[in-house]
Amino acid sequence: MKAITWQTVLSYLGVGFVFAIIRVYFHGRHIAEYGHSDNESIQNHIFRWWFIWPISLIYWIFSSLAEEVWGWVYDRFESTFKYFYNLGLKSKKK
Repeated sequence: MKAITWQTVLSYLGVGFVFAIIRVYFHGRHIAEYGHSDNESIQNHIFRWWFIWPISLIYWIFSSLAEEVWGWVYDRFESTFKYFYNLGLKSKKK
């Protein structure tokens, strides 16, 4: 049984291509949302996203998506944290 066949290679590259397209889209959204200028070429990103997509996918899940989830959770409790923060500030100013 051969593990490396034309079908597996093309499948790997096909999935990588789709993943690269998705990541380029979200990278563009990130740049537009935070107002950063993307001075570096996206060519290096595309290479990583297309050919090393299993590692890039895991990294994306645990970094970017986890950050977004934490931001959503924090937004729900932000006023509570700020209330106690301001209480602490006022207690030392007296």
